Amino acid sequence: DKKPKSDDVDNKREIVDRLCIEEQLAIFARNYGQVDASTIEGFNTSIEFLSASFIELKEEMLQLTSKVKEQSALEEEVRILKNRNSDLQNRVIELEEYSRRNNIVISGIPEQRKEDCMKICSDLFQLMGIEEAHILHARRLGTNSESSRTPRKLLVKLQSYSDKEVIMRNRFSLKDRREGVFIDH
Repeated sequence: DKKPKSDDVDNKREIVDRLCIEEQLAIFARNYGQVDASTIEGFNTSIEFLSASFIELKEEMLQLTSKVKEQSALEEEVRILKNRNSDLQNRVIELEEYSRRNNIVISGIPEQRKEDCMKICSDLFQLMGIEEAHILHARRLGTNSESSRTPRKLLVKLQSYSDKEVIMRNRFSLKDRREGVFIDH
């Protein structure tokens, strides 16, 4: 079983094409009279032009098909990236919420120059009857404005959620001891 070589196949196709053309020309000559050499040459030129045009169109079609496949792949990648971005955004929101879980905001405590926010919070919690509140960080929110009459709020980050729960349960005890001071989530 020998496979025919591609050159042999192409040569045989060319011979078959010419025989078909000659047969078509013979049929044309019988029906419409004799065809001279210049007419045949014109037909050959037209056929070659149409064949070349067909090959060009076929190549353009292959390029367009390739571009459509590439675009489809890119669209799929964009869809995947959008889904991944949405998932990551949701995860960031969850992590931000979780990181703020142990925070409280205290309002109504007057500001002083060079104050120690950690000491202010610790003293306030002792006033509430809470001896062991583990404060990781305390600071004023916003920028200091000399013209503002209301003091800035204190943001307090506690070590654990259980510390926050104890403070939140006891926050109403401030009503009688420190009027105007409020603790919120």
